[in-house]
Amino acid sequence: MGLMDLYSKRERVATIAFLKMVANSDHILKNEELDVINLLAKNIYVEEHDIKDLGESKLKFTLKNMTKAKVNELLRMAYTILDIDDNIHIEEMKLLEYLANIHHIRLDNDQELNELLFASEALTPLDRVIMLSLVYQMMFVDSKVHNNELKLLESICNDMNVSKDDLKGLVVPIDSLVKAIKTMSLPSITRILKELIKVALSDGEFSKEEFEIVFPIFSELNLDIDKLIHSVEKELEV
Repeated sequence: MGLMDLYSKRERVATIAFLKMVANSDHILKNEELDVINLLAKNIYVEEHDIKDLGESKLKFTLKNMTKAKVNELLRMAYTILDIDDNIHIEEMKLLEYLANIHHIRLDNDQELNELLFASEALTPLDRVIMLSLVYQMMFVDSKVHNNELKLLESICNDMNVSKDDLKGLVVPIDSLVKAIKTMSLPSITRILKELIKVALSDGEFSKEEFEIVFPIFSELNLDIDKLIHSVEKELEV
């Protein structure tokens, strides 16, 4: 079981290679970009030598022959890397346009772009591993790990068809993860926040340390934290 089981090994390598190209295209590789790309790479078993072995021609061939569904996911992941610093560079956007164009996806169409990037409820592999990292770190943030939290992590992993025992390198700077979440679609953000709130409430209390993880996300996006907590509490009562 894994985050990208429907992708071939070459497609997984091409995914990481493309994300790194986007991150490097403005010639300023930022920590948050590297943090989230490496988090995904570790959990889909892609190493640096795999990217070197793939090479440019095989990378282009692989990107060209990916299904449209996979390309849509890759474009959404690339957008997270592109926008993680709140500063979209022309060079980064050109790479997304290159990938979109070879699959006849129009990024110059506002409606199509919004539907692709901001309307989907499905989490990309990058979204999922970011959520798992936050869930994992929230479990340990108050130095007390409860059985209910472990069960919840197991449940989340099962929903994603991922084995929790196979997860790697989940301790990533939370600031980087929060910046990445802000680039996602609102349905994706809401889903991630709900899972984090469930973890916080699973031991019967929302600790100060747990609150400090989720509050920046609510604050940045002007979301109603009390409303979402109430919604999760009602779900947990069912």
